[in-house]
Amino acid sequence: MSRILLWEFRGLFKSGKFVGTFILMLLIGVSYIGIGMMDGVKSGFDGFIGASNFVVSTLYLAGSVFAGIYFTSAFQERMIQSEVMAGNSRFLIVISKCIGYYTAMIIFILSPILIATLTMTGIFGVGTITTGNVIFVMLRTVLLVILVDIATMSVCIPISFFSKNIGLSIGINVGVILIWNGLTQSFIANPQVMKVLQYTSMGQSFLIFGKLSGSDIWRIVVVSVVTIFASVFVTYIKFRKEELK
Repeated sequence: MSRILLWEFRGLFKSGKFVGTFILMLLIGVSYIGIGMMDGVKSGFDGFIGASNFVVSTLYLAGSVFAGIYFTSAFQERMIQSEVMAGNSRFLIVISKCIGYYTAMIIFILSPILIATLTMTGIFGVGTITTGNVIFVMLRTVLLVILVDIATMSVCIPISFFSKNIGLSIGINVGVILIWNGLTQSFIANPQVMKVLQYTSMGQSFLIFGKLSGSDIWRIVVVSVVTIFASVFVTYIKFRKEELK
């Protein structure tokens, strides 16, 4: 497992698709600093919350495109076929590709948030909140943001893994994520519909910045983990019997 993961990470961090997306997300973080100041942000904590919300829309687009290129290019460049011929199990191949993708998503999420938060904290100070320790709340929130966002972007894995066409994969990924986001956003004010949508990772993405009870946090974790597991499981079930060409 360590060998295939090492190969995966080496290819990931040297690839133009990763570097390009990483630079884009860094620029998003830098751009929010100016936007946040114009919007009246006066503390690092407010900047952190604003940046966490701001990067999501870009992540949905950038992550969808990245997934389409990352997974389908592995087939087109015959890297996955080579891994199978080298004797690696299909389960380990799926897991290693998913770990590589999730690692990239975590970096894409954290980098702009950190840049904006650290810069605004340096300028304004970290700030205060009415309840709880501000540093603890920021740490808890960023971990939940990462979990919810990578769970949402997990739906791109089975789509990308089996489309075999970069353009088609990107189109479907972007369409699915944006439609899902749009529908959730349009129903967020409807409490009856949100009772259902709260059990999706996209629904949770609209709820994690409010006041959270212990049961709310557990729901976020369970919904996200189930979404991630389901996406990886569907991918593996389909791939394990697929004939590679």
